[in-house]
Amino acid sequence: MSKQEVKKQISDERFNTDFWKEQKRKTLIESTGASVRLSGSEVTNEEVEKIVDSEKKRNKEYTLSFVEEAIQDPKYRGWAGGRMEVLKPDESAYSVDEIRFFTLRNDKWVKFVEEYDFKKVNKAELNKVTKIIKDKFYKQE
Repeated sequence: MSKQEVKKQISDERFNTDFWKEQKRKTLIESTGASVRLSGSEVTNEEVEKIVDSEKKRNKEYTLSFVEEAIQDPKYRGWAGGRMEVLKPDESAYSVDEIRFFTLRNDKWVKFVEEYDFKKVNKAELNKVTKIIKDKFYKQE
């Protein structure tokens, strides 16, 4: 067999992140099933798989993070401007949406940021927070 034939046979699966995510999932299912069976239960890997997959679907959470940016214009002294970053679930670490804000820095704004900064929310709560920012905390000129 020539070198080229050998190279073609080597699988590129080791570089496929989806492949490794699935391997991790299968390992979790098998080890969980084995642990439960050791405790005396008669659970199958298929039953464990259903539980694991249902938990995965249920825990779709977005992580919110507020990032302020410098405002150079002196006429906006006392204002807060920047973005709320939204880290999407089940996607890469670089999968981030941004919701812009530009508002007076007052008690309402500070309380709002304290309530939601670094909070994990579901899709419905994300939509609610985004609407609040767009309606109350984004001044347009």
